[in-house]
Amino acid sequence: MIRKMSWHLGRSHRGRGLKVELWVGVLLFALISTASSQGREAEDVYDFGGKPRVKRSYKRDGKLIVDNDFYCSACAKEKRIAHKHRDDMAHILEFDKSFNPKRSDGTTKGHFGTFRMMEQEGESMLSFLRTQTKSKKGVFIEDRNFRVYSDLPSVHTKKKPYRRRLEELEELNEVFPKVTDKTIVLNSHQRAHQCLVRVRRIRREFQALMRYNPKKQPFSYLGPWMGLDQKYEIYVFAKKKSYFLFLQRFLGKASKDSDGITWHNLKDKSMVVALHAEGLSDTDLNNALTHRFAYALITGYSQYRYDLPAWLALGYAHLMERRERSDFDTLIFGEGKTPKWNWPSKWKPHVRRKITSRKVPSLSSYAQKDRVNDLVPNNHPLAWSLVSFLVQHDQKAFSRLVTTLKTKKDRESTRDLVIRALKVGYKMSILQLDARWQDWVKETYPKN
Repeated sequence: MIRKMSWHLGRSHRGRGLKVELWVGVLLFALISTASSQGREAEDVYDFGGKPRVKRSYKRDGKLIVDNDFYCSACAKEKRIAHKHRDDMAHILEFDKSFNPKRSDGTTKGHFGTFRMMEQEGESMLSFLRTQTKSKKGVFIEDRNFRVYSDLPSVHTKKKPYRRRLEELEELNEVFPKVTDKTIVLNSHQRAHQCLVRVRRIRREFQALMRYNPKKQPFSYLGPWMGLDQKYEIYVFAKKKSYFLFLQRFLGKASKDSDGITWHNLKDKSMVVALHAEGLSDTDLNNALTHRFAYALITGYSQYRYDLPAWLALGYAHLMERRERSDFDTLIFGEGKTPKWNWPSKWKPHVRRKITSRKVPSLSSYAQKDRVNDLVPNNHPLAWSLVSFLVQHDQKAFSRLVTTLKTKKDRESTRDLVIRALKVGYKMSILQLDARWQDWVKETYPKN
């Protein structure tokens, strides 16, 4: 178990401006967002299968939802739900889990969902946000898997169209009947629910990809959130200043360049994502949140005990983000001097040129790297392409690969772990993966 914390910062250009973001875990890393309106290419489409989203048909008494399975501070004020306080719903939001006997001798149940945020009593944390940020738009929502805080302003949904717009409006309609496919503006309350819609989707797709079964080992004796002991915490601030107050209060340190963090709560065994949206369009925000939360999911899967190979974790986060839009990319690198690189406007032609010119490094040269700052920026498109190939080649094998990567043995190196996981998942060696991936890229990626 890693217990030492360290801070790592980085910088990157976003358009012509400087854009810096921060990743925080048991170890702390930097997240950098860069956007290019010139580099959009067709987004890949991945069908992760799994069960379709369950549509919620709430029973109503006029505007009031009488069988709500979530708590929302704004819904309470607007009398959309009868519960005035979160603890009024503790019997729904908190629950007992029966464990596989291997959990511990004589212990068969555990209580989960106690109202804690940032490893402290939840209400005190929300009280701080309400009083110190002085935002009148702050909304807190909790359901069975998430705790979301957002103070985003209203947004025009058609200013920059995105392909999930109608899907999100349909899901918002379950809480807000007046929201339809003709809705143009979402208010701050509705945007908080939109954040919840987005992270629910990312989690649902990850579970489908991983073939997650809570009744099978090791999950039968781990925490209920795919191995974690507490719910995912999501904080989306409209202003950079409010985000800094959050960092300083709960993490004790904040870089003036930080735009976002992902944090692993070691004691509570939970994952936290926080960011601010100042200077970002809603579609940019969707990409940044998707990348950050996807990274949190795969690193926190089956508990966060050590760092996954950087190429795999970063590649998956890029894959999920670039499904949304391909002209806004989130990068991660570590502490030290800002690295210099020529960022490609289009990733597929860039990767193809690297391969055909024989300038692409073998995976064996960076398979052992588990710190994100060890993966140089120009290798990010390669990591994305490798993971894209693995997912498109065989999703069941990808699930086996990740599951095996979560079973690191004593004194096993990260490189040896990758070799073992590839053999279990895909029956391939690193050299075989390199060869098959490169052939696939040359056959499927465009030259320009």
